[in-house]
Parts: sequence; structure tokens; C-alpha cells
Amino acid sequence: MQRAVFFDFDGTLAHTAPDMVAALHEWQQSREQPLIDYSLAKMAVSGGARALLALTGMTEEDEEYEAARLDFLWHYESSRYRRTFLFSGMKQLLRELHATNWQWGVVTNKPRQYFAPIAEMMSLDTNPDIELPFDAPPLAAALVAGDDCVKAKPSPESLLLAAQIAGIPPENCIYIGDDVRDAMAAQAAGMPFILAAWGYWAANEWHRAPVAAAIATTPRDIGPLVKMLGGHIGC
Repeated sequence: MQRAVFFDFDGTLAHTAPDMVAALHEWQQSREQPLIDYSLAKMAVSGGARALLALTGMTEEDEEYEAARLDFLWHYESSRYRRTFLFSGMKQLLRELHATNWQWGVVTNKPRQYFAPIAEMMSLDTNPDIELPFDAPPLAAALVAGDDCVKAKPSPESLLLAAQIAGIPPENCIYIGDDVRDAMAAQAAGMPFILAAWGYWAANEWHRAPVAAAIATTPRDIGPLVKMLGGHIGC
């Protein structure tokens, strides 16, 4: 029976905080604002531009919000994502999943405009005609961005779309993420959820999530947990 593991992106599969926080700091410097502490800003990265700008006191009700959001995103895109990388052990994990007949994919709230270039840079693209570097991970079965659906997480729409693209029933899929919206989306989609404890969501906030099927302290924990959960979902 086919089965799949889907990953959240920011803070789960990839360490995107360095570029996101650098963009926030550049945005603040252009306005001569004191810089938000990196550790505090990192915890807001999964919430995207809205959450990061909120740390500066800028909300969607502000008259200048949309201009500020676009300016922040300009700084982010200008970074060319040069500080972004897969978390340590992720390439090996993806190879191990593939070797044990698990498909894998990404479901993120990150808009495709920003997600697609990073996915290509990391050789995650699903196009089999692209020549990949020798150390590239196995091709993803599905890469779903935040604007590929009408509703992003915590709605289950994007998770269900990923399962559909991969051709695998949602009940035979596992979702891994580091944010309360990831846990809520997985629960609504009927997928077991593994909490990525290395991610950006503060540990003292984990109680806000639906109960996780398991907690992974490091990416190395994922393989054994997937094997364990696989036995409970009929795979």
C-alpha cells in the first residue's frame, strides 16, 4: 500500500529564519527602528510577514500595512535565500524514507513566489526531466504552497491536495510540523501528526495544539517514528 510523509517547510524541513529575520532587520533599519531580537523573531517566522511585522507593532489595521508588507517581502526576496538550508540530517532522512517505500512532500503556507525558488535551489523539484546534482534528495511526490488552495493551514485543504497529487489516501499519510496550525490541519485531514521539536514554535506553547501522535526531538527521530506510526495506519 502506498504511503507518504509530508513536511511543513519553515522550521521543519528547512531553516529559513536567518533570511526571514535578516529581511525584518533590514526593513527596520530602513525605518530607523530598534532591531527585534533574533530569538524572538525566529519564533514568529512560521507566521510569515504578518507575524514578523506584528513584532514591530505593525498590524493589518494600519493604513500603511500593505506597503510595509510588500517592502518587507522585497527585502526577503532580495536575499536570494542564501542563508536558507535544509536542517541537518534531512537529506539522509528523505533518502531513508524513499528506500522504505515512503513518498514524501512539502505542504507550506509560504506563497509559491518565495517557496518555488528555494525548492529549486534545494533540488526538491518534482520535475523528473531536471538534471539534479549527485547528492540531491529523492524527488518530492508533492510540493504544495500556501496560495495553491483557497484556504491555507490550519485548513486541511493543502494537506488533502498534497495527498491527491501524490495519489495516496490521506489516511495513509503522516504530517510533520512545528506550529499549532500544522497540528490543526493534520487533525482535520485525518493524518497522524509528528511535532518537530527543533522548529520555531516555543515549547511552552505546545499545549495549544491537538495532541501529537509523537514528538521528534531531532530529524534523526523521524525514521523510527514513521515506522511506528506506519503500523497503525494500515501501511
